[in-house]
Amino acid sequence: MLCSDHTLAVEMYRRVRCSKGYKIANRPCRYCREPTESEVHSLFLCEGFADLKNRRDSFFSRVSEISPHLTAPRITQDPIQSIHLFLDHRDLAPTFAKFVFDVVIMFPGPERRRGSKK
Repeated sequence: MLCSDHTLAVEMYRRVRCSKGYKIANRPCRYCREPTESEVHSLFLCEGFADLKNRRDSFFSRVSEISPHLTAPRITQDPIQSIHLFLDHRDLAPTFAKFVFDVVIMFPGPERRRGSKK
């Protein structure tokens, strides 16, 4: 995710050939139709997919077990700062990494070709 090697619309539309490109606000979320399907949106804000919301709630609960002052409202108030906090915390970094992995696979991309067609 840090290297933009994911299938979220914010990245996929960057690669689409279009003379004027696609503005960030024209890369909608596939689940809730918000204007931009970004990393922060998919991890912390999207409410359009029950499995995603359930996984996020589990993550927030686990974070609160490890660090009680980190509640869901506090995390979502400033998601970027929260990401930095997760990555700097010895016990939260692996929990966050697993959460990111679980979320990214909920946003599948187009099948990639392998080899030549015969």
